[in-house]
Amino acid sequence: MDSISHILGPFGIFFTLFKGMVGIGFLYLPIGYSYAGWAFSVAAFLICSVFSSEGFNRLIAAHERAGGTYSELAKKAGGKPLKIVVELFLVLSQV
Repeated sequence: MDSISHILGPFGIFFTLFKGMVGIGFLYLPIGYSYAGWAFSVAAFLICSVFSSEGFNRLIAAHERAGGTYSELAKKAGGKPLKIVVELFLVLSQV
């Protein structure tokens, strides 16, 4: 994380995470709002935002303590099976 933070800075890291994780969701927002309604959609969006923020904070804290990539953190936390699951989900999220 240190090497990335020196290259991008806090704003660059925020923008990259925002673009990768949240940006694609905005393509689906109009149809989601029309199906679910405004009240439920806004509430669900806020709840998902809180959970995503907490997940990012915990991932950053784990990286600061143990270092490594997503896969390495998963291996330290749950062994080789969890590492394989994390790598599989990383591949699927990129597809």
